[in-house]
Amino acid sequence: MPAAYVLVLFLALASLGSHSRSRAIAGDCPLDFSWSNISLASSACANQNERGKCCRYLNAIVAISIARFANATGRLGVPPAVTEGCLSSIPETLSLYGIPASASVFCGLGPKIRVSYQCQGRATVLEMMQSPNFSDVIETCNVPLSLDNSCKRCLNSGIIYLHHLIATDDNITLSVCRDAVFVTLANQGGNFSAVDMAACFFGVQGLSIFPGPSAMFRRFAYKEMKKATENFSTVIGKGGFGTVYKAQFVDGPIAAVKRMDKVSKQGEEEFCREIELLARLHHRHLVALKGFCAERNERFLVYEYMENGSLKDHLHSSGRKRLSWRTRLQIAIDVANALEYLHFYCDPPLCHRDIKSSNILLDEKFVAKVADFGLAHASRSDAIIFEPVNTDIRYMDPEYVVTQELTEKSDIYSYGVLLLELVSGRRAIHENRNLVEWSQKFLATDSRLPELVDPATGDSFDFEQLHMVVELIKWCTHKEGRARPSIKQVLRVFSEHLDPVQNGFSENEEGDGYVGGRSSEARIHRNEVIPYSGDVRCLQSSSSTSRSYCSRSVLLESGSPQSPPGMFSL
Repeated sequence: MPAAYVLVLFLALASLGSHSRSRAIAGDCPLDFSWSNISLASSACANQNERGKCCRYLNAIVAISIARFANATGRLGVPPAVTEGCLSSIPETLSLYGIPASASVFCGLGPKIRVSYQCQGRATVLEMMQSPNFSDVIETCNVPLSLDNSCKRCLNSGIIYLHHLIATDDNITLSVCRDAVFVTLANQGGNFSAVDMAACFFGVQGLSIFPGPSAMFRRFAYKEMKKATENFSTVIGKGGFGTVYKAQFVDGPIAAVKRMDKVSKQGEEEFCREIELLARLHHRHLVALKGFCAERNERFLVYEYMENGSLKDHLHSSGRKRLSWRTRLQIAIDVANALEYLHFYCDPPLCHRDIKSSNILLDEKFVAKVADFGLAHASRSDAIIFEPVNTDIRYMDPEYVVTQELTEKSDIYSYGVLLLELVSGRRAIHENRNLVEWSQKFLATDSRLPELVDPATGDSFDFEQLHMVVELIKWCTHKEGRARPSIKQVLRVFSEHLDPVQNGFSENEEGDGYVGGRSSEARIHRNEVIPYSGDVRCLQSSSSTSRSYCSRSVLLESGSPQSPPGMFSL
C-alpha cells in the first residue's frame, strides 16, 4: 500500500454517508463534549464549501472525547450497549454548540466516524500498547508536535505501524485503527497533548480543552440557582424582563443569572427547545448563554458574566472612569458587528428590537457585547412575533407608530440613537426631549459639532472622525426607514474612514485616566486611526455561525459576526 495513500487517511475522513437512528437522550451516552469551545468547528460546518474541514473537525472532536473517556475507563470507545445511544444523541449535543445535525449525516457519523475504535480485535488502550511495533510509534510521537517535521515523523511512524498491523486496504478499518492509535497516544501523558495530537492527526487548528470544570451549555436545577445567588440576594441589575443576579456556581466560573418576571404561557418543553436553539448563536459580540433553568413555574437564563457592566453605567453613572473617544468608537463598531450577524447571517434574519446602552455590556477588556434578546424575532418574509413589543420608547423607530412593525431598519434607528449617546454622553431623553430632537441644533452646522461631544472625552476626539460619526447618526435616524443604511453600509463607512491600511497607524501614550481596556488608551488627533486592538475584526464580519444555522424561534435574550466573513468567534 503506498505510504502517501495511508497518509491521506491519517489527515482526512471518508466522504459522505448516512445512518438512520432512533432518538435517544444525551444521558444514554457517556461521552463528554463540553471540554472545549468548538466555534471554529461550527463555522466550518456552517459553510457548504468547507465540508471536508467540517468532517475533520467532527472526527477530531469525537476522537478527543473518546480519548478522555479512555483516560477514565481504559476502553477504546463506548460499550456496545450504549453505541446507538451515542450515535443518536451526539448530533443533538453538538447542535448546542452550533454544529448542524446534518453535519453528522454527511460526515458519516456511525458508519465512518465511529464511537468505538476496536482495532483488529484490540478494544483497550493497553492492548494497543502491547501490539507489535507500537512502542516505536510512542517513541517517535513523544515530542511536541507543533513543528511540522515532528508531526510528519509521528504520522510516518503510524503509517508504518498500520502497514504491518493491517493486511487490508479497507478504508473504514484503516480509519478506525488510525483513531485507535490517536486515543492510545493521547493517553500516554508527557508530551502527548490530545489537542496537539488532533492538530497533527486530523489537520485541524483552534481546538482547546478548558482547564477545570466543564463549560458546557447546560440545564440547571432551581436549587443550584438559589445557592449560586445566595438565596437571590446578589442583585446586580433589573430590567423590563427580570432581575439579574451575580452567581457563583460550585462547578464553574462567575455567571450572571436573569430571573424572568414574566413567565409566558408556553410549556416547559417548548421553552427548553427554544433555549437550546438560542444556544446555537455564537459571536464574540453576543453575550454568551451558558444555560437555563425551568422549574416551579420560574424561568432563569444563565449568561457569561461581564466584568465592566453596561455601557449605560459608564456613560451616565457617577464614579465610573471616563470612556475615551477611541473606546467609544470601538464599542460602536462592536455593536455594529453584532447587528450584522443578526441581520445577515441568521436564517431567517433576526431583529433585536431593543438596542440601547443598558443592553450593551462590557467585558474586562471593554469589548462590547449585545445582550437582552428577549424581544428578538424573525424578520423579513419569515416575520413571526411571539412576544408583545416592549421596546424602550427613547430608542424606538418613529415609523413604528404607523406600521406597528419593527424591522432591521428599526434596529438601525436605535443604533443611531446609541451612536448619539456615545458621542454626547447624554441620556436618550435629555432636557425633556428625545436625544435626536435635542441634538439637531448641533448637527445642523459643523461649527457646533464639538459642542455635541461629551466633555468627559477631553480633547481626545478627532474632528474628521466626529464628522463621520455625525453623518452616520443622521443617516441612521432618518425618519423614513427605507432611507436608512443597512448595518453592512454602516460598517463599510467605519472601514473606509478608520482602516489602518488606508490611514496609517499611530498611538500616543497619555496615561490620563481614560478607560479603554483592549490596549492602552491614546489621545487621537487629526488623521490618526483607531487601532482596533491589533486585529481587523472591526473592519469585517466575525461570524462564527452562518446564516443557515441560527434559531428560527423567538429569542428570549442574549446578545452578537460580520461582512466579508473571516474572523471567527472563539
